[in-house]
Order: sequence, then C-alpha cells, then structure tokens
Amino acid sequence: MDMHHFSGGELFALTLFCHKLQNALSSACGLSVHEFHCLMLLYLEKPCCVGKLSEMLGTGGPSTSKLLRSLDRRGYITRSLDPEDRRRETVALTPAGLDAAREGLARAETLVREMMERRWLQHNGDLVRWLEFLSGSMKQLQDRD
Repeated sequence: MDMHHFSGGELFALTLFCHKLQNALSSACGLSVHEFHCLMLLYLEKPCCVGKLSEMLGTGGPSTSKLLRSLDRRGYITRSLDPEDRRRETVALTPAGLDAAREGLARAETLVREMMERRWLQHNGDLVRWLEFLSGSMKQLQDRD
C-alpha cells in the first residue's frame, strides 16, 4: 500500500478511527488505553527494559511505574533485573499477559471486520484498504505464536 496517496484528511480520519478503536478495545479488555498499549507493546517487542517501554509509550518514569504496577497486580507481567546491568529492569508478559494480548488482537480483528461488514467505513475506500491491511497484519501477528 502506497502511503503517499493518502490526503491529510484521510490520515486524520484514520487517526480518529484508531483512537475510537483503541478506546473500544481497551474497554472491552477491562484495561485503560495506556495499559492496553503497554500490553500490546510487550507482546510485539517481547521482553524489554522499562526505559525502552517508557520511550515507546511516550510516558515518563513515574507514569510508567504506575502502569507497570497495575499490570503486575493483574498478573500480566513479570519484572526482573537485567543480569548484565542490575540498574536496568526488564519487563515480560506472563502466560496470562500473553492470553490477554492475544484476546486483544482477536477483539481488534473482530471489531474491524464487523465495522467493515456493517459498512460503517464505506465512505472512505482508502480507509477500508488501510483497515484490511491492518487486519491482515494482526492475523500474521497471531499466527506467529
């Protein structure tokens, strides 16, 4: 898909759609949007250090710590010190966290498919092609496990 053929309005429409989608998905999974983002990032990135996770989430240290405490209480993550650099903490998904992430991806695929079937998106063919591309990408992520 050639991204250069999208107008500013189409990209903004995609952004708004993604915002609504992430709110719906995080809510359906019983998570805040930030918790959902963190879960998905850990699923995609596998174990990573807190600093990298904080950078990818665009949050500061205290916000990231609060987020990780919440996911830890839910049993979705484990935290451990990096054996090579004891100042760094590594975060990884637990089996329950992997299940929650997979459920989130499955819900995303279902929601996008339902939206396309109901023709909620028919007014913008490029957006539909984008969503088909994203849906296929989510399927590939699920299949790689």
